Amino acid sequence: MAHLCIRVLPNQGVTPELNRLRTQEGDAVAIQEDGHAWSKSELTCGQYRFLEIIDATQKDLDYLVESELDADEQMVGRRLLTLNMATLQSGGWANRKSATQAQLDTLVIPRVYP
Repeated sequence: MAHLCIRVLPNQGVTPELNRLRTQEGDAVAIQEDGHAWSKSELTCGQYRFLEIIDATQKDLDYLVESELDADEQMVGRRLLTLNMATLQSGGWANRKSATQAQLDTLVIPRVYP
């Protein structure tokens, strides 16, 4: 089982052009294997939501933390993919604590930066 940490609040910096290099709402911040102990501050700060993916390992979900790279392999965007926050915060997803990888994949969309 893998544990997914998802950013749920805006993460804008003082330099707008650098915001592409920061995780934003819907982005996977971290993926950890079963047994990982998130810190109290991570769990209570309100910036993140945690979701157990019951049939996946950390390696299975690594695609969620891939960065956008330019031709020189320099990061130009923190994430290639994000999760659809409107869906994640509504209906059957609003209070969900676990999901399968197939269910999670229904939320995955390309990250579009302003």
